[in-house]
Amino acid sequence: MVLTPNYATDVGYDPTRQFELAAPLVNMPFVLMIHTGLPFRTLDRLISYIKVRPGEINYGSSGDGSTGHLAGELLRRAAGLDMVHVSYNGGLAVLNGLAKAQTALMFAALPLALPYLSNEHLRALAVAGPRRAEMLPHLPSLAEAGIPGADVAAWFGIFVPNGVSPNTLRWLNEHISAAVNEAATRDALMLLGLEPVRASLSDFASRIYAEGERWGPLPKAARIPGRAGRGSS
Repeated sequence: MVLTPNYATDVGYDPTRQFELAAPLVNMPFVLMIHTGLPFRTLDRLISYIKVRPGEINYGSSGDGSTGHLAGELLRRAAGLDMVHVSYNGGLAVLNGLAKAQTALMFAALPLALPYLSNEHLRALAVAGPRRAEMLPHLPSLAEAGIPGADVAAWFGIFVPNGVSPNTLRWLNEHISAAVNEAATRDALMLLGLEPVRASLSDFASRIYAEGERWGPLPKAARIPGRAGRGSS
């Protein structure tokens, strides 16, 4: 709804005109992780290290145009860094590459990162969202660590085609929100590294619009090649 229309070609839909938000579901935080061969425990030390090694430090992602890739680009631009992107085929592949020190850092989705946070080869430095993750309250956000403007967090929501009646939208929102916020559901989601959304429907819709404005120009500015949308193999 935000990245794909700005990155893929011929996606076949216009999210701003053809769909309407019915209910927000969850946020999925991203975590900045480094290889423990880098003896840093704070983001400012890592940034200072990268700045004096322009073009020498690699960061990995699960693929061109992935959220992890764009998060790295946001960090690079916000902190004025010269880093090299290395594209892997999927999240586990890039995490394995980081553990083997093929790259120095990555942004990992929290559900992927959680089982590996105690790995001897990996260290989490910060959460890439606007605030700390509920599952990792000891980790600062990027803004807290001195890098405002590099906030990254994936989200999930339920959308319906435009034209659905207001009564139907209200019914969907009430029932889906009630289900997501049941104690058992919240606990199960949190164990997976997902945070149930507490924002109102209008606030969440405003967030989606703002993210579209912020993320839209990034693929072109970062010279990320577009990929085919519908009809591609």
